[in-house]
Amino acid sequence: MYNKYNIFWFIVDSVRSFRTGIDDRDWLDVMDEFAKDAVQFTNAFTGAPSSKLAAGAIFSGIPTPFLSRHFNDWEINLDGASSIRSLVENHGYHYYSLLDTRNGRENYQSLVPPIKASLLPGGYRLSDYVWLNRDITHIFNFLLENERILQPCCTTFWYDCRRDPKTSFYVSEAINLIKKSGLYDNSIIILMSDHGYPDPSTKLNENFFRGLGHDMILTDDNIRTPLLIKYPNCPGGKKIDSVVGHIDILPTIFDLLDIPYNHGFTEFQGTTLLPLINGIERFGSRIRRTDTRLPMDVQRMVSLRSNRFKYIFAFDLKNEFFFDLEKDPQEIVNVVDDPDYKKDLVKFKSLKDYFEEEIFSYHKSSLLSNATNSLKSLEKKFKAHSVSVLIVARAQEQLIKILSYCLKKNLNCSVVDLLTPINQDNLEGYIDNVFLVNSISDDEIFKLGLGQYSIVFFLTANSKRVFQKSDIKAAISQVSSDRCIILDYNFMSYDFFSKLFYIPNIKLFFNWSKKSVFYKQEPIYFLKDLTFFCVRLVKRFFKKEKDIDIKAAREIMEYRSYHLSSYKYGLGEMDQNSMQYELKRIKTRE
Repeated sequence: MYNKYNIFWFIVDSVRSFRTGIDDRDWLDVMDEFAKDAVQFTNAFTGAPSSKLAAGAIFSGIPTPFLSRHFNDWEINLDGASSIRSLVENHGYHYYSLLDTRNGRENYQSLVPPIKASLLPGGYRLSDYVWLNRDITHIFNFLLENERILQPCCTTFWYDCRRDPKTSFYVSEAINLIKKSGLYDNSIIILMSDHGYPDPSTKLNENFFRGLGHDMILTDDNIRTPLLIKYPNCPGGKKIDSVVGHIDILPTIFDLLDIPYNHGFTEFQGTTLLPLINGIERFGSRIRRTDTRLPMDVQRMVSLRSNRFKYIFAFDLKNEFFFDLEKDPQEIVNVVDDPDYKKDLVKFKSLKDYFEEEIFSYHKSSLLSNATNSLKSLEKKFKAHSVSVLIVARAQEQLIKILSYCLKKNLNCSVVDLLTPINQDNLEGYIDNVFLVNSISDDEIFKLGLGQYSIVFFLTANSKRVFQKSDIKAAISQVSSDRCIILDYNFMSYDFFSKLFYIPNIKLFFNWSKKSVFYKQEPIYFLKDLTFFCVRLVKRFFKKEKDIDIKAAREIMEYRSYHLSSYKYGLGEMDQNSMQYELKRIKTRE
């Protein structure tokens, strides 16, 4: 019989593991108070300095690069690994997910079941664009007052420290509500952030990030986070300095509950923290990984962190950095070429290479299955012909190789060519001819004078953006072919080039797999989506809104509305430059 402890999991977006006294990203006062009752991990590292990617690792216990292939094609497959959802489905837990944004509630469904709309107080909907910190605590209070939380429960809170001077107050208030309800002593309570934020004294401020993005920074201030865990009879006030990862939290929960934890498909999954807490595991035995991007993204970097060393590798440029943090805690002196560190460096490089081998082996297996399903209809149509294929893509080398392998395995390909604006050096044996262009545009492709192809595949990470840009369609149309098909980075196909192009666009916008939980419980949300889509479709048809990205347009409208009004509720008002930057970021497409 397992321990039926309640679980209260607090995540506060973008909080550092220390105080600077300069901005709103500092360690929270509530953390000092809670630390008296909890075990504090002073070297806890995120799976990614990006909320979406970090959440995937937090809620799965699996390193980020295994979960999905590209940020824009976020499709998680746990392959039987344990999760909070499995606590709900297999062990009788009741789940109350108080995630602050609708995007979060949609994106993490496979990991954390969303709260039922019927449980929410009046005026709140699952389809709300965002819940403020005050709303999160208010909803929780409503649930407790109305005895709507059944036990054993797992309640997840996602707060956001940005521009809210009362973040610590709202988190503290929620913890006090747990105490008042009598659930505090017999519960597992976790207080943490999803990732840190660069120290403003380094001048890596918001203006700097507009050219780069803080999710590309791998310094400790950005990837080390607060992590405090309290459970019944834990050694409150204890600090553990050994390196741990966010991937270790979920296995720890299962260990505390005395429920077997299924590691699933990779040996690199997290492991319970109890041996460290109980002094059984030796200090500094773990190395934890942080990724800036998913494996099929460009500009990908990885950090491998132990107690003494940090190794960073930039995949595109093949740059390496190695820091001895005992001697150089500011990460200034790169000792990658120092012969005194050769033995230690080899260990980290070997671990990185082994990690990469397992990542791509896993994704190749999954993609082969997807490609087989996507290419079935083409296999029937072209089975009596020798097939010539042109891949049009900005994708990185590994994905091109896997796609070429899938095409040759499933189709009778005589030629597989590639048209790309990215230099590719190691495609021999996979690609017959590489056509390098400055951009994927009609004039660039026209100048090539390409011959006839059986099939053109446009491989894009933006397949889930409703309506393809007209210049992309014009460019692909410059290639003579019997069939044009879009593939996403999961090798799922979309027929945007057919005369019935609106059908895949409808499927993408209404995205039943993600939105059905909202539509079924809140029909008004479906009607709002339907109205919005129809208006944009008519305007596009009559060329009133050329090339509008409907998903981005919807998000921009709601983002602007939220931030223009949020100051009324005590949040700092966003300046116009920051607003314009965020709106531009939402619009960004291939």
